[in-house]
Amino acid sequence: MTISVRASLIAAIGLIWFTGASAQSVDETPPVVPSCLSGQECPLGSVRVDWFDLGSLGGSATVFGINAAGDMVGSAHTRFEEETHAVIWTRSTGIRSLGLGEASDINNLGQVTGYTWFADGARAFVWTEQTGFRDLGTLGGAFSRGLAINDRGWVAGASETSDATTHAFLWTPEEGMIDLGTLGGRHSTAYGINLWGQVVGGSMTADRLTHAFTWTRQAGMVDLGPGFAFDVNRQAWIVGQQLLPDFSARAVAWTPSGMLTLGPGTANAINELGDIAWNNWIATLWSWPLGIINMQVGAADDVNELDVLVGAAVAPAGAEFGLQTGAMWRVQAGWQVEFDAVRRMAEVIGSESPRRLPNGALNGLARAEQALLEDQKDAASAELIKVIRHVERLTRSGRSPEWYVLLGMLRSIVGRLEE
Repeated sequence: MTISVRASLIAAIGLIWFTGASAQSVDETPPVVPSCLSGQECPLGSVRVDWFDLGSLGGSATVFGINAAGDMVGSAHTRFEEETHAVIWTRSTGIRSLGLGEASDINNLGQVTGYTWFADGARAFVWTEQTGFRDLGTLGGAFSRGLAINDRGWVAGASETSDATTHAFLWTPEEGMIDLGTLGGRHSTAYGINLWGQVVGGSMTADRLTHAFTWTRQAGMVDLGPGFAFDVNRQAWIVGQQLLPDFSARAVAWTPSGMLTLGPGTANAINELGDIAWNNWIATLWSWPLGIINMQVGAADDVNELDVLVGAAVAPAGAEFGLQTGAMWRVQAGWQVEFDAVRRMAEVIGSESPRRLPNGALNGLARAEQALLEDQKDAASAELIKVIRHVERLTRSGRSPEWYVLLGMLRSIVGRLEE
């Protein structure tokens, strides 16, 4: 699918909320693109992929979330501890422990969610560099766990209830923890949330099967059929796994116009431009502009708007046997692809925001791209910093959280220019 058709598709989708599963199948699919890892000889026309070992605390590590700026969170073991640490990776600090527990997701403001140990037990949290941990409480039981956080600071996850069941929840700073209920069974878990507060997950039904669900304030919990829903973007595209009658499973995307089937495996994450982190036995990127790119190793848990995949892979040669390490796969398809992503993201956000990116900022993007074509990285960086100042004004005081993703994308490009 071409970029122009992709942009038309986003415009057609708009902000339609899902009201049910559809048997209709969407036949749009990106091309399959040969890929290779850096250091290997690439076939003609292939897309080069750089694989990065993000390190650990001495034992195994996994990355669960990445934001548009490239900051990552996950879990890691020290060499001699069985318990996991919640960890954060940034360009400036590398891997850093936040304490015992697990970090599941990070938004574009740098807010992290997961679980850690408070005085009353293992609880869901929101963490920031400035304020530290905030205990989100429970739905009456002994534990809770945050699994996704949006750019408003709203958290989706799961909590034990007072009757020892586990229910999906939505937490907001204003309302606290809201019980989303189930599809008739005893247990449910929320795995993803978009900017508008649409939540997706999996729930037991009355007949003890597991079904994917989507939840909104308007419609409540809606059954999407057998499977799990793991993520949702601002266009209400939902990705996850469909369970079939023959007990096999396939990665799918539920869209407002029908179901898109990717193939065997699980779709774990979708970015705001519709690109998908897909575990097709190994880490795979399903991308509209780049095609289907096989990373050849590992398992992918998240993808950001510049098509950086994160997850886990077997630790490199020389490490202790059986360890896995946090991994990042970055597609090297040229600066033009990244600037195209920035412009498409600006169009998507502009369509839903009362304010627009000014012409001066758009001209600055064009000048930065031209400077990079002429291999003038310092000049490109200077132009992008001016554009960042424009976007920062749009996000001031948190009044327009829709712009945070674009701000993160620009900061990521500048960070790479300074590497």
